[in-house]
Amino acid sequence: MITKPDLLFIKDVFEQNEEKGLGLSSLKWSKGYDGQHISFSDIYEIFNKDLIANFSPNVEVFDPDHFPKDLGLDTLVNEFLSPKYSGGFIYHALSRAPTDCSTIQFRWEILDELLQNRKKVKYLNEVCEQLYNITWLIEERKKVRNKAMEFHFDENDLLRVDIPILQQYVECVKAFAEVLEGSASKGLASLYDYSKKLMKNDQFNFLSEQLNNFLNNHYVELGVTLDAQQSLRKVKFLDTELYKLKRPVLTKIRAKSHQLSSWNLILNCWPLGYTRLVAMAFDDIVEDSLKQIKTTTQLIGDIEFYTSAIKFYDILKENNIPVTRPKLIGKENRTHYITNMRNPMVSFIKVCGKGIRVREIVPNSMNVDPQHNVYIITGANGGGKTCYVKSIGLVHMLAQSGYHIPVEVAEMSIVDNIYTHFALPDETTQPGGRWKNELKRVYPIWDKVTPYSLCLIDDLGSGTNFEEAEKPILTIIYGFYKTNATIFMNSHLHKIADVIEKGEFPGASNLQDKIIEKEDSINYTYKIIPGKAGKSYAAEVASAMGINKKEIDSLFKNRVEKGEIPKDLLR
Repeated sequence: MITKPDLLFIKDVFEQNEEKGLGLSSLKWSKGYDGQHISFSDIYEIFNKDLIANFSPNVEVFDPDHFPKDLGLDTLVNEFLSPKYSGGFIYHALSRAPTDCSTIQFRWEILDELLQNRKKVKYLNEVCEQLYNITWLIEERKKVRNKAMEFHFDENDLLRVDIPILQQYVECVKAFAEVLEGSASKGLASLYDYSKKLMKNDQFNFLSEQLNNFLNNHYVELGVTLDAQQSLRKVKFLDTELYKLKRPVLTKIRAKSHQLSSWNLILNCWPLGYTRLVAMAFDDIVEDSLKQIKTTTQLIGDIEFYTSAIKFYDILKENNIPVTRPKLIGKENRTHYITNMRNPMVSFIKVCGKGIRVREIVPNSMNVDPQHNVYIITGANGGGKTCYVKSIGLVHMLAQSGYHIPVEVAEMSIVDNIYTHFALPDETTQPGGRWKNELKRVYPIWDKVTPYSLCLIDDLGSGTNFEEAEKPILTIIYGFYKTNATIFMNSHLHKIADVIEKGEFPGASNLQDKIIEKEDSINYTYKIIPGKAGKSYAAEVASAMGINKKEIDSLFKNRVEKGEIPKDLLR
């Protein structure tokens, strides 16, 4: 067994015991086989569970709780990264970003090489398509073999899954060696080395040779093992220097076809012939190589992690969104200087045939150092506060995952984790009510947060009234303040901003979403600026949405004129 390389973490690969294109055959085989029982989408969940189970960081990574959901990671993965086969795995990997610079640098080198060689990306995507086809065929093989045990054995069905599994596996291994030869990054070079080790492996050479004999109408040599009672025990391929198996020999064997293995029922109930023995022999080869084949298919997750990063990079470029690679520094510095960051998930649409189009996004910045690392943000509903804190979390998660980020300039300290406290949709239906359930989620954060963490808190205290919430919210701020972590907290409790302004928490500052007031309305700028808002503009927001007497009177007047309700029954 040869271990596959890990393209997400720095690990050594070791042994345990004119353009022609790659010419991969996955489409030919999947179209040629008409006995399909499993769709490609059916195995998506199984495959991603296997990838996640084999995700094995050898460095410290984020320990996610609520932040992937709160930051909208599902939207990022499904709409922007859009991996074809490993979306669940990439969601898992991004939410577990590494916290060391060497791993991030390792990922940068791989991504740089792929960005500079788009042909290599195209070929790797083709190999991934074929590897996923193998995964589907392996699942289909289980059904064919189970069917055989139920007395519905068809040797041609078995050959139609076993042969393409082996053929496509051999092609993929050789394609990796062809495409990645001369790779400069350590990660892609390790994948090249992996393919070369496989190609030198005796089992790989044996299956490749027998497959070649079968596909090119050469003879195949079978070894038939009998027990003491002259009953058939095993069928396998022989080395090429041995004599050919003579078909008349099979006639003598067929009369005593009693096998003690899993093929017992098949051999007892069906006539034994040359094709059947060939099918059994190839199935034996697949069974012997299955663990290595499955290991190779799991490279899809690692490869799509980078091809998805390239998709994200391209979307940002196509929409004229500044994109950069941040300067990452040690977590001990605890400084974060980010200029003009944007969250593309705020406003995007999918245009048929043209990909994703992002509408204009107002950029915002952030500046944090150890003496100024607590920020309370107040202002109008819908003014951009939540988007701002989500953008901060998204930028840090992507940066430490090795992705480019949608900002103009960034110098950021590594954070050891991201903690979020956003309102949960189901909190109002839980025992104790929303306020109590909001409070339940505070202590678990305090139990794990460190001075190197990033905490993002959105609208805590909305589950109770202003007068009663003020004191406990200040106590919660005190708890977070004690941790000395970087904290951004949105609130509509404006007296808290007064407390911050008076200096009760040294190093804490006020921010607000900038609003331009008119006579009876407001204009949003979606800019986060220093200072306290003083109010949430609830009445102005409601009026702008038609919640005012003038709009209400007009609405019911129109309904009366349309005959929808009788005028004399209105108040």
